[in-house]
Amino acid sequence: MLTAIWVMELMLRKGVLSLVPGNERLLAIAVAIAVAWRFWVTFGTIPAGLLALHVFDWMF
Repeated sequence: MLTAIWVMELMLRKGVLSLVPGNERLLAIAVAIAVAWRFWVTFGTIPAGLLALHVFDWMF
């Protein structure tokens, strides 16, 4: 249930559903999911997602 709440929050941008490549949160989610799927390490997934969020935020 908590995941369902946070996924919608992360996909919203200024109150509107944003599924475009410019949504840095959505891109960071994709990176975190890829790291979690590949390595199965929680303490690697969290920093990878946060680092991706900051990098994508800086880029866009």
